Amino acid sequence: MKHAISFAALAASACLLIGCNSRLSYRQIELGDRPQQYKTLLPAASTRNTDLGQAHIQVAGLDGHSVAVVTILTETRLVAGKLLIEEHPSPGVTLRAEVALDRQLYSVEQTGPLDTLRLLAGDLAEPVADPDARRAHDFALGAVLRMIDTWPGTDQITLPTADVPGLLAAIPEGGTLAVDVTPRTLVFMYAVSK
Repeated sequence: MKHAISFAALAASACLLIGCNSRLSYRQIELGDRPQQYKTLLPAASTRNTDLGQAHIQVAGLDGHSVAVVTILTETRLVAGKLLIEEHPSPGVTLRAEVALDRQLYSVEQTGPLDTLRLLAGDLAEPVADPDARRAHDFALGAVLRMIDTWPGTDQITLPTADVPGLLAAIPEGGTLAVDVTPRTLVFMYAVSK
């Protein structure tokens, strides 16, 4: 059959689309956004509210693509930060993590990039009751810990409430870390290629 498409191909395309939708949703969320601007961007069925903000996770579909998006909200529910972690089982980039923080809204105007990552790791390690939100936080926390671990001259990382070796094991080492610092924002990007 010339035009027949297999069920597996359709399912894989749907899973890829979910990952792409999560990435697109992440891109549409802007630092400083108010609730009416971001509350419908992430899929409601897989997004949980937490004390830190919102957590969304799509765990390995048929294509093996996993994605987590975590937003950090202020007490007035403005977006102070956002994290995107994507894992791909294909050649090329196998893992990509991005952290974007508004320095004023996250209260790190006078804090250096490495110490900001340490503060963020502590926030992500805080207890979360919902299992899906915990998985999203752990995926994001693992990526932040790997960023810290990649930083030149850093010592062993410890967090009293987290399994640091287990979280680090979930995020491949050997990637590249890029940091962009502006007066308003801090953006960290970590990527691992095969």
